[in-house]
Amino acid sequence: MIANPQSIGKSFVSLSFSYFDLDLLVEVARECRKRANLTEDAPIKLYEEIQTGYVDRISNLEVTLDQGLEELMDGDIIVYHKQCDEAQCGKKLKSLSDFYTYMQYKYEITFMDKCNVNEPFSIEMSLKSSYMEMATKVAQRLGCKPLYIQFFKCQPYK
Repeated sequence: MIANPQSIGKSFVSLSFSYFDLDLLVEVARECRKRANLTEDAPIKLYEEIQTGYVDRISNLEVTLDQGLEELMDGDIIVYHKQCDEAQCGKKLKSLSDFYTYMQYKYEITFMDKCNVNEPFSIEMSLKSSYMEMATKVAQRLGCKPLYIQFFKCQPYK
C-alpha cells in the first residue's frame, strides 16, 4: 500500500567512483532506508523510472548500478516503496505503479450549487473515475444519497 509519498533527497553517484559507497543496488536500498528513518530490516522495493509516468521494478539488488538499471543515464531516478500490509497503511493505492497512474490522471474538480454559488467545494478525482464514484464522493461531502444529485456542465459566461 502506498501511504504519504515524499521525497528523501538525491544522491550523485559516479559510475566509476562511488561517492557514498553506493556501488551495489543493495547499498542504494540501505541509503533509502536511512534517509527515510526506516529500520535496516524494513522491507522496501526499488523501482527505476524509465520514462515519465512509468516505473520498472528492480528485481536483483545484489548487482552494480550499471547491471541492475535498465537504462542507466544522467539523472536516473530510483524510487523506493516501503512494503506494508493493509492493517499498517490502511486502504491506499496498492502499488507504486498504481500511484504513478493515479498521479498522471488526477485532477481537481470544483462543485457549486446553482442557487448558492458562494459555497463551492473541490474534490480530487481521477480521470478514470466512474460517474457513480464521483457522485458518491460528492454525496459524502453533502450528506445525501448519490442518486439524489443532479450534475450540470459548467455554464461559461458570454
